[in-house]
Amino acid sequence: MRTAFGFVCLVGMWMFPLAACIPPAHAGPYEDIGFLMVLDRNHIAYTSASDAIEVGHTICEALLSGLSRRDVVAAAASAADKLPLSLVGVLVDAAVEAYCPETMKVGGRGA
Repeated sequence: MRTAFGFVCLVGMWMFPLAACIPPAHAGPYEDIGFLMVLDRNHIAYTSASDAIEVGHTICEALLSGLSRRDVVAAAASAADKLPLSLVGVLVDAAVEAYCPETMKVGGRGA
């Protein structure tokens, strides 16, 4: 069973309105493929690969703007009410690993 992931507009504009206005950082195809593989492996469905990748970048922009991992997870959980909290954490961690590993704290746990 796959979990619904059709909330790109909510994530982009409602959850992180300032971050949504920041162009995404450049990532190569390997980062994108790795990110999508984590989502697929965890049965997190998405409307399109480009939408999922956009969400990943939005998550990183929010973290880079100073929001804590906890705040990002909480906002994403509110925006994606059909996605279980445990999978929201997987989504955030996958985005961090693929697109903004510099936001990880020592010990491999996000901010």
